[in-house]
Amino acid sequence: MQHVFSLPEHKWTDELGRLRPDKISGDPDVIALLDSWKPQNIMQSTVASRTKRRLLRVHALIAKARGERGFLPISLDALPEEARLDPTSGGPYAYVKNSPSGYDLYSPGNRYWGDIRLKIDSANMPRIGG
Repeated sequence: MQHVFSLPEHKWTDELGRLRPDKISGDPDVIALLDSWKPQNIMQSTVASRTKRRLLRVHALIAKARGERGFLPISLDALPEEARLDPTSGGPYAYVKNSPSGYDLYSPGNRYWGDIRLKIDSANMPRIGG
């Protein structure tokens, strides 16, 4: 399972079938332990945690851009490329500017782990920069 965690999250779903107890041979006690751990639950929790940490970084970059320019960016194109790409979905993060001071930012997720959101109250977001 450690190998799986070294992959981008959108590739983890390929590994789920290989982690099913009926697909693993070996010690029955180890197989029973894996079954009780439910690898998909461990993966889902890890994906959510990692994704929320990355979303927090993107929120900080958005706040910095807002502080430097005085307004929210229209899109994430102004951010570094690595900040725009979501390893969970394999594509870009979803960013929707819904007011002059508000936006939604989230990972679209994938077929196993729907969208993942980090709740930020942008009205109370501190200004960073100028």
